[in-house]
Amino acid sequence: RVVHLERLRLVAGEPTSLQNHYLPLRVVPTLLVDVSGDFYSLYEYLESHQVRLARAWQRLSAGIATARVVRFLDARRGSAVLIQQRVAMTPDNSPVEFSRVVYRADRYACYVELVR
Repeated sequence: RVVHLERLRLVAGEPTSLQNHYLPLRVVPTLLVDVSGDFYSLYEYLESHQVRLARAWQRLSAGIATARVVRFLDARRGSAVLIQQRVAMTPDNSPVEFSRVVYRADRYACYVELVR
């Protein structure tokens, strides 16, 4: 069984991303009760419940805003979005979280440092 957590993230009162997280129920059995009020970082929540994360695979791609994304992010239909997909793993290689986050491309930038 899986817990689905959907969050709308705001910056300065403006919607910037629509986040969908999927976690095994056995790992976070009280998550849905715990997030009924103010909610902080999902990873801080996991760590506070003794779920240790070791690494993650993440993919960023370009996309087009769907009707649902338009509604939540106050974007124009067909506008550009950035899509992030992530699988987070524990030290023993157990997947703990799959997430899909859609960002308004006009309100988000991704920076990568390259070192040689």
